[in-house]
Amino acid sequence: MKRYIDIESRSLSGERHLSRLQTSAWSDIFCEAKEGALDFGKSPGSESSPTGHAVSVPDCTNSFSGISAMPYGLRKRLARLAASSSYLQSVPGSDLDPDAVCSALRELLRHLLRLERDRDDALLAVRVRDEKAQDQKAQLAERDDLIGHLQANQRKLEEDNKVLMERIMDIQSNLSHQESATNHAMKERDALQSNINDLQKRLAHLEMESKQLQERLTISRMHAVKSNDECRLIRRALEDSESRVNAAEVARRNLETEFQRQRNTLTDRSVELEIVGRLTQNELYALLISPTLIAMLVESGVFLCVQTANARLDGTLKDLSAAENRISELNCTVERLTQMCSRNAMTESEAKDQAERLTARVNELQHENTEMHERLAVLQRQLTASDHENRILKERNENTQNSLYECKNQLQQMHDRIQKLQAELGAGDLQRSELETQNRQLHNQISDQDNVQKDLCQQLLTLRCNKENAMEKISDLTKSNTECEKEKAELEVELKQQKSEMQQLKKTLERVGSLPTKNETWSVTASRCLVSWVLIARNFT
Repeated sequence: MKRYIDIESRSLSGERHLSRLQTSAWSDIFCEAKEGALDFGKSPGSESSPTGHAVSVPDCTNSFSGISAMPYGLRKRLARLAASSSYLQSVPGSDLDPDAVCSALRELLRHLLRLERDRDDALLAVRVRDEKAQDQKAQLAERDDLIGHLQANQRKLEEDNKVLMERIMDIQSNLSHQESATNHAMKERDALQSNINDLQKRLAHLEMESKQLQERLTISRMHAVKSNDECRLIRRALEDSESRVNAAEVARRNLETEFQRQRNTLTDRSVELEIVGRLTQNELYALLISPTLIAMLVESGVFLCVQTANARLDGTLKDLSAAENRISELNCTVERLTQMCSRNAMTESEAKDQAERLTARVNELQHENTEMHERLAVLQRQLTASDHENRILKERNENTQNSLYECKNQLQQMHDRIQKLQAELGAGDLQRSELETQNRQLHNQISDQDNVQKDLCQQLLTLRCNKENAMEKISDLTKSNTECEKEKAELEVELKQQKSEMQQLKKTLERVGSLPTKNETWSVTASRCLVSWVLIARNFT
């Protein structure tokens, strides 16, 4: 199409150039015709009659304004004919009609224009047909190239299909190996499940122990709380008793001050009485007679004050003795409360120690519980990973089977789908890339499984070595046990023999009673032998 458009544009530009050249040629023809007419001394628009008058000739150049195509020789001839017609008009005695000549020329020109147009149309049709033929040839060549390319692609696809079939066979063999590996993994998973069940049982047992310890810890905490409450109550009682003691001490001090003040007043009164007693009868009489002294004595109320002071002194002494008794009682209660506080502190410290021990035990159990949970989590992760791998392997197996089925269908429908090879080639490339990625993933998984199998083989070898070492130790222990049993049996036999010999010795000693020294020596040796044999028997047992 692009070539065809280029050819059309070139043809249009050529036609435009031709039309420009033709218009320029026609302008040259008319200029030549006018110049020829002027050579005869006549203008092309006006002619003189034979009588000398000017004859009007129609201008034929206006009829040539729409002409677009005419050969150069024909144009020259027409120009000459036009010039000769104008010349003949100027010649006297000519019988030609200029209007008929102009009309004939017009018809001739129109006929020529039609012929030129037909020729141009035919040339254009020929050009278009040639261009179409060239385009068809180019399309045929392109189609031949396309067919060759498609045939090459078909060959490549056949080769790729062969390679894919080989890969499919390899994938099937790998799948069989993977199925065996999955069976082995299932067995390992069952073993891991049994281990997990054992660990779960152990974990449940540990949780029961932790619950029991938690209950004990709560009981100990309750006892500690009770002891703390008791200590608080005792402290409050002690504070109350201390406040009471302080109040009693303050009251005692107040009473002592009051007692001291009363004592001072009594001393003052006693001094006054002594002064009065030292006076003579006359002085007393005189003093008694004096009304001022009597008034002073009455006003002062010395005697009454003395009596009241004595009564108050007795009351204060009684209150003081009661306060001292109460202080002694309060001191006893304070000592008793301090002893109770010390006992409660001892019990509280013991409860705290017990609580700390229980918390340490609970922490240990929690640590063991966390370790067991971590082990269970690891085992569960391994189980989930194995399940996930099994699912992935099953999905890949299904995908490979589906891809095999699709490949077979593609091989059967390959000859019918030549027109859709490009789309199928893209799909085949995508499938090939997916299969390559799957193959890589399978190879990676196979390498991972090989590594896991190697690790498991190493673990099995280590377990076998440990088992052999344990069996050797067990065999050595059994041998040593059998040897010990043999030695024990021999020692028991020897003990029986020694006992029989001792009985015989005792009998001989009883018979031989006349020799005391010999009997004593025999008894000493026999006792030593008995002690040594008893010690040997104890050590072996």
